[in-house]
Amino acid sequence: MKKIARAGLLLLLLGVTIGSIVVPVSATSVDRLSITDNEGYAGDVIEILITLESTADAARTGHWRTYYKAVEGDDEKMDITSWIEVIPTEYTLNVGETKEFTVRITIPENAKPGLYGAIAENAGMEGHSGDRRTYIIFEDADSAALSGGGSAVYSGLLIPVSVNVLPEQNPLIPIIRGIQENVVYIALVAVIIVLLVLLLRRKK
Repeated sequence: MKKIARAGLLLLLLGVTIGSIVVPVSATSVDRLSITDNEGYAGDVIEILITLESTADAARTGHWRTYYKAVEGDDEKMDITSWIEVIPTEYTLNVGETKEFTVRITIPENAKPGLYGAIAENAGMEGHSGDRRTYIIFEDADSAALSGGGSAVYSGLLIPVSVNVLPEQNPLIPIIRGIQENVVYIALVAVIIVLLVLLLRRKK
């Protein structure tokens, strides 16, 4: 059985931020070249949809992963790979098939205000590839070659990700956020309390 050759044909198209234009990348196209315009508070969970489309004449099997481009002098804010999850991680695209994925960014509760994952807010713009540090990567190869144990060439794309963590302007924001996240539970408790009060009044 031949060892699968993971030829690194990751096309480093780290260029213009495009929100909805499908960009051909080898045998698979993607509708976003950058995810660098994110804002949130510590503790927030940000979810962004991203779509892959097969442009090949055969099925492709692949996966998503995160990547940090280490640069001397960087601080801990540049590597946010642990914040990021792509759901689902693995995929198979049949000929002409389109699949949607969710990029979930979980900002830690203890994250301090500032820019994370890049050294400049315009890191997603053309000519600013040097400002980027954290990426998500999709890479795939011919499904038949992978399942048959033959030589398979992977191709894909690095997509930069950054997050601007905002300062908490209102000390009540965590409380409000907690109420919003548990509104159903709070409503049920309120209904139970009202029913108990009514029952106690009837007994009197």
